[in-house]
Amino acid sequence: FLLILMPLTFGMCSGPSKDRDHFKPGQVIPHLQCSADTSFSYCLYLPSDYDPDKTYPLIYAFDAHGKGEVPVKLFKEMAEKFGYILIGSNDSRNGLSQESLMHIYEVISSDVLGRFSVNRDRIYTAGFSGGSRVASSIAIYKGGIAGVIGCSAGFPAVTEPIQFHFDYIGFVGDEDMNYLEMITLQEALQEAGYRHLLVVFHGGHHWPPAATIAEAFTWMEANAMRDLKKEKDPDFIEASIQNLN
Repeated sequence: FLLILMPLTFGMCSGPSKDRDHFKPGQVIPHLQCSADTSFSYCLYLPSDYDPDKTYPLIYAFDAHGKGEVPVKLFKEMAEKFGYILIGSNDSRNGLSQESLMHIYEVISSDVLGRFSVNRDRIYTAGFSGGSRVASSIAIYKGGIAGVIGCSAGFPAVTEPIQFHFDYIGFVGDEDMNYLEMITLQEALQEAGYRHLLVVFHGGHHWPPAATIAEAFTWMEANAMRDLKKEKDPDFIEASIQNLN
């Protein structure tokens, strides 16, 4: 009995579940409860070609008002194009303590990594306004983040040298109240030697338009190829060069 039970037990604890959960790829699932703590939930998008025997880059997204579906729908088209898993927190929002926000991330991350096949070298965070500071906080204090997509707000108050290195692409409207903050952050990242980019669009304090946020995916894909985390794609490289011209 023990000889039969032991392999089953180890199988349950090793890596993402392939049989327990079945979610149709290519569809936005607005509300998925975390198994370990059902008081937390997230919005999910799996690319149409999702196969649990492969691994996929992942973006954790944080809206300032706890609307996980907003960034997931915004990122969906490009996530489908490049094969990303999208996770939008339904609980992270402005007004919560740093401790609470990090706890939300830890619960969601544990659930996601246990359920889905993720490329651990290509985990990204994204956020808008207060959610942008959450995305940066995870990279700064938790580590394991390849890059941050920061929209309309920069880093949290940092009093000690940052131990973890990550790429950073910022987005801000030319009429945004945090415009100067984002400019200043780029200057600090340049001085600190971080790979970074700032995209300015016409508008105020809101998520960037879908056509603008697409630049984040192009940038992340190019960096992944540069860092040998993804096989080089000559067609992608050529198209990117043409767009620059």
